[in-house]
Amino acid sequence: MSPSNTSSTHEAIQQLRAEIIAPDWQLSPQRIVRLKAAFAALNSYFHGRPHPLALLRMASSAINHFEKDDPQADAMDFLKEDMAHIVNAYEDDEHDPAKEKETASRAYKRFLRLNISLAQDELKTADQTINTTKLLERLTALAEDAGQLPALLEKKDALTAEQGQQAAVLLGKISAAINIAWAHLPPPQSRE
Repeated sequence: MSPSNTSSTHEAIQQLRAEIIAPDWQLSPQRIVRLKAAFAALNSYFHGRPHPLALLRMASSAINHFEKDDPQADAMDFLKEDMAHIVNAYEDDEHDPAKEKETASRAYKRFLRLNISLAQDELKTADQTINTTKLLERLTALAEDAGQLPALLEKKDALTAEQGQQAAVLLGKISAAINIAWAHLPPPQSRE
């Protein structure tokens, strides 16, 4: 790694540390830009380590959500915890793939639960009924996220047989939910 890469990686870690301890949980557009730059710098540092890369992708996904919507407390908690895992992965002198895999797996489960919770809040209209068009869009996005699980843990044998089965079941459930949502949508000309 070149000195400039080392410097940018160190600066990226310092940015994450600052955000982790920041008492202000509102992310301004400038802070989002700085975090995105930090994630990009760390992406090349963690090249070849799939589990820290998975943590980075989840953090990036959270940041992308914050660009569209105000951060909820649960989402900010997740982002701060995820960034702490990234900092720990950087600081570990010896890479422990099993430990990194366990950390990424726990974070991914929380990430999916958070996405489902956010989806439920987003899908309600002013009168608290479900907006079916938004439901379909959100389910499709969740299917894409869930479909990336094997790619996030792309190394051979990164997923245990049980995790692979859980991912397949999750994809099946999301696929069924998408089919049900399509069946209940009004004809295209009358959709919102």
